[in-house]
Amino acid sequence: MIRKILLLLEAGVLLAGLLLVFAAWQQHEALHQPLRLGDERLLEVPAGATPGGVLNRLQAEGSCRTHSGCASTGASICAASLCTAANTA
Repeated sequence: MIRKILLLLEAGVLLAGLLLVFAAWQQHEALHQPLRLGDERLLEVPAGATPGGVLNRLQAEGSCRTHSGCASTGASICAASLCTAANTA
């Protein structure tokens, strides 16, 4: 009986180790992918500007669009902001 419990425990530890290695590999792959950027753009932010103000300015210029669900929540900055080039929107 104890042998079966130890065997199940060893199998569980081995499975947990394999899952940990797989998760680390997936994270490494995700972090080391090249960024697919269309056009480079230098963003000048004046001193004292708030993140919400910068985002609003980018939206007004048509350079950035936000997640549609953010307007309904009243959040000034959406965590899921989708900044894309104006020509891909």
